[in-house]
Amino acid sequence: MRRVATLLLLPLLVGAASAATPMQLREDGPQGRIFVPCKFDAASTECLLDSGSSATTVPDGSFWDSYKGKPSKAMSGSGHVQVCDDITVDEASVGDLAPVKKLTVMRCPASSVPEPRVGLDFLRGRIVRLDFTAATIADAAEFPAAAVTQPLLDLKGKNIFVKVTLAGKESDALFDTGAALSVVDEDFVKKHPELFAAEGPPTYGKDSANKEMKVQLYKVKSVTLGAKTFEDSYAIGMDFSPFRDIAPSGSVYVVGYNLIRQQTWTLDVDHGVWAAQ
Repeated sequence: MRRVATLLLLPLLVGAASAATPMQLREDGPQGRIFVPCKFDAASTECLLDSGSSATTVPDGSFWDSYKGKPSKAMSGSGHVQVCDDITVDEASVGDLAPVKKLTVMRCPASSVPEPRVGLDFLRGRIVRLDFTAATIADAAEFPAAAVTQPLLDLKGKNIFVKVTLAGKESDALFDTGAALSVVDEDFVKKHPELFAAEGPPTYGKDSANKEMKVQLYKVKSVTLGAKTFEDSYAIGMDFSPFRDIAPSGSVYVVGYNLIRQQTWTLDVDHGVWAAQ
């Protein structure tokens, strides 16, 4: 079972800078989501930027119904299976970033994927910069001269992980621009209650497949990501059992929007490095 469907061979774009494309940052308190202008062949639309998904995904219906598909399945981080199919578009683009030719896209029921999502497959073959001060995304020719690069783990060509430190222990955390908030393993919370304070009673949220699940909001005393330590940030607690199938051993965290949006990121997925300023 896979979380998303496809691994592609993309043209190497390193060294080719692009004009900056605006990102729409839609926030509700500490939560937020990133939307970018995107185009699939003749269809111009708006896409969620979702690095936590290995494949670009579109909802069924309308424009995408005319494409022939090949059945596939995917699994959300909370373990819900989505029955989808793979379609191929001649060209996919995000604003002024270099387009990708012959991109295999997952077409899923609109009930589980209500909006198009640009996944990790589009971020491959390039150095991409996410500037949250200017609210822009762009292809970069190189890393900033003063940048201190960090290792980026590309696990099985499906998901990318960065190092975080919690309770003095370093582990790999999914880098997920599609997660409105960071996420923490409930088992880890139980082992380190000194680090987490529950914010109100448990409530219900939705996973990446738009399925309802019971969650607890926590205030996290301290989490370190690269050279930056975040104090009193928020994270959703959930059962990591399904997630462990797609994560490195010992992974207990998902770095979501509330941490990502506080820095400017440069990512090179193909060469396994990132930097944040």
